[in-house]
Amino acid sequence: MFARRTESSSQMLIEKLLTTPNPQHEKAGQHQLIGELGSSLGLEPKTIRFYESVGLVKPSRLGRFRVYGNTDMARLSLVKFLRSHDLPIASIRKIIALSLSQGNQDSANTQVANLLGEQIERLRDHQKKTAVSIQKLTELLAQDSGEPQQEKNAGGTSQASEPHEVKTAV
Repeated sequence: MFARRTESSSQMLIEKLLTTPNPQHEKAGQHQLIGELGSSLGLEPKTIRFYESVGLVKPSRLGRFRVYGNTDMARLSLVKFLRSHDLPIASIRKIIALSLSQGNQDSANTQVANLLGEQIERLRDHQKKTAVSIQKLTELLAQDSGEPQQEKNAGGTSQASEPHEVKTAV
C-alpha cells in the first residue's frame, strides 16, 4: 500500500531523513561530549545512553568519555524526530540499518516508506480510539449534569449528547 512511490521520491527518502539540516550542529568536524550534545539536541544524557544501549547510536570513545561527531548528531536528530512521532525503537533500528545498507537503495527506500506507513496507520487507529473515548466521556458528563453537551464528532460537525440517568454506588 505505502510502497507505491514515485521513483525519484523513493530514491531520496532515507537521505532526506538523515540529512535534514539541524542548525545546532552545522559546523563541520564538530565533536561534543554527551552533556553538550544533549543540550544542543534537547535530549537528556540518560536518553542518549539508552539510545546507545539499544544500538541506535555508537559514539567514539576518548578514554572513558563518549565523543559524538556530526554523523552521531544527525542520527540522534533523526531518532528524536521519529520517536516524537511514536515510532517504535525496532522500526527506528530498521530505518537506520537500511540507511547504512549498501544494497538496492530503491528497495531500502520502499521498506522505509512501509515502516512509516505502518506508523501512520497506528496513529490513525489511535486517533479513532481517542475520538471514541472523548465522545464517551462527553456523554458521561452530559449524563451527570443533566444537560446536553455539544461535541464535535470525527466529521467535524456538532452533535448534542442527550442526558441519561447515571447510577452511582455510594
